Amino acid sequence: MKNTMKIKSTLFAMTIVFSTVNVISLEAATPKDWNFTVDTAIKGGLPSISGETKGDAKGLDYEIVKCLKDGTTQPLTKASLPPAKSMKLEMPSVDKETFMKVYITEQGTTEPIFEWSTFVVPNGTDIMKHKPAADYAKPKDFKEFWDKAKKELAQVQGQPVMTRIPEKDTETGMFWRVDVPSVAETTVSAWYYVPKDAFDADGKVVKKYPALQIMPGYGAEEPPFDRTKEGLITLSVNPRNHGPSRDFWVSPVDHMWYNIDQPESYYYKLAFMDGLRFIHFLFDQPEVDAKRVATEGGSQGGLFAIAVAALEPRIAAVCSNVTAFSSYADGMTMARIGHHTNFAKVFREEKDAAKLKVRKRSLAMTDGANLATMVKCPTQINMGDIDPVCPYVAGIGVLNSLASKNKEFHIYANTPHAVPNEMRANNAAWLKKYIKLGTATPVKKTDVKVTAKKDKAKSQAKKNNAKAKTTKKAKKKAVPTPCPCEKYRLGEE
Repeated sequence: MKNTMKIKSTLFAMTIVFSTVNVISLEAATPKDWNFTVDTAIKGGLPSISGETKGDAKGLDYEIVKCLKDGTTQPLTKASLPPAKSMKLEMPSVDKETFMKVYITEQGTTEPIFEWSTFVVPNGTDIMKHKPAADYAKPKDFKEFWDKAKKELAQVQGQPVMTRIPEKDTETGMFWRVDVPSVAETTVSAWYYVPKDAFDADGKVVKKYPALQIMPGYGAEEPPFDRTKEGLITLSVNPRNHGPSRDFWVSPVDHMWYNIDQPESYYYKLAFMDGLRFIHFLFDQPEVDAKRVATEGGSQGGLFAIAVAALEPRIAAVCSNVTAFSSYADGMTMARIGHHTNFAKVFREEKDAAKLKVRKRSLAMTDGANLATMVKCPTQINMGDIDPVCPYVAGIGVLNSLASKNKEFHIYANTPHAVPNEMRANNAAWLKKYIKLGTATPVKKTDVKVTAKKDKAKSQAKKNNAKAKTTKKAKKKAVPTPCPCEKYRLGEE
C-alpha cells in the first residue's frame, strides 16, 4: 500500500512517498514457505515485523539488540513465540533515537531465517526530521577545500577528444567516446549519445536537448545509455578506476581506501573532479540546452550525482538512488555489509589517533550529506527499505542536509541494494518535470555559429580530405574528432 504525504513549510516543499507495509519473500529461509512483512513506521508508531507460513506451525525465537557506535550491541529483548502459522513482533519503545537489529530463528536451530536493521524514534517524533550524527560533520574549511579543488581542475591542460563510433549509432541516436584530461595527470572516459535530429543535413546544430550525466556504482563500468527516443542527451561517465578509464588509471588498492590518509588527494576528491570535468564538457556542447542539465546515479553513482551538483551550481536537477558513502555515522551503525561496515571495522581498530583524525577528515570532506548542503537544485532521493548496504536512514540524512527547497524522498518496498523499475520511473518523472524530457529548443539563425558534428561519410573518416568517398569499412572505424566547442571552460561558474 502506497501513501503520499506532502510536507510544506516556509522553507521548502518536500514530498515523501513510503510504503507502510513491505513484503519480503525469504527463498533461502528455513522453512522455505515463511514470508515476512515489515512496517518501517514512517507514519509514526513502532516498527514491526509480521510473518506467515503455509507449512506446519512452527515456534520461533527472536532477539532484538541495540546497535552502538563502537560496533557493539546491547541486548534489548530475547524471547520465544509459540508454534503458530503467523506471528507479529513490534520493536520496543525508546526515549531517544535508536538503531536496532532483529534476528529470527526457527526453534531448535541457530541460523537466522530473517534479519532486519531498523531505526526507532520516540513516540511523537517525526523520523523524517532525522539529521546525520555529528561524528562526520562538515569541516569548517569545507567550502575552501572544494574551491581550491576547482581551481586545481582549472589548471589542467588539454582538450577533450571525441571519437565518433558510428557502428554504435541507434535509430535515433549518434554515438561518441569522449576522453578528457583530469587532475593528477590522468585521462578519464565517457560515452556520449545525442539525438540525430539535433543536426541538419549539413551537420549544423538546429536543436538543443536536455542532457543527463550518469556515473557508476562502485567499481562498475557505466555503460552507454541511449535515451535519445526520450529526447535526452546522455553522458555515461567512468571516473578513474572504472570502465575504459582503467586504461589510464588503476587504483593500487580498493579505491575507497586510495590516499585516505591524504585528504587533498583522496580517491573521491579526485573522482569528483573527473565528474566535474565532464559536466563542463556537457555545458560546452552546442547541442546541449545548458539550462536543462541534470545528474543521476545509483549507490556510488548516487553520491557522484550529489557531488557534481554541489560543485556545479548550473545543474538543474538531481536523482540520487540508494545513495552510498553518505551520512557515515548512521551508515556505520546501521549497515550490515559493504563500505560502511568496512570503514567502521578499520577505524575502530586504528590505535593512532592522529591517523584516524585525518582519515575521518577524508570521509567528512566527501560525505554526500555534507556535499548536499551545497546542492540548491530540485533533488530526488530514493532508498530501499531493506538495503543492508545503504540504510534508508542515511538517505534521510542526505535529504535533510540539502540546501534545495524542492526535494522528494521515496522509500521502496521489498528493495535491498538495487534500483528497481519503479525507482527508474520516478527518476524519469522528476527529470521530465525539471528538465522537460522530450522537448527540444530550436537554434535560431541569429545564434552563434556552431560546429558541425553530423556523421557525414565525406568528412568523418579523414577531416582533411572532404572530397574523399568513405567505404563501409571506414564508416565503422572510430575516428577521433576535436571538441566541437570554441572554448572549453574549466571551473568557470
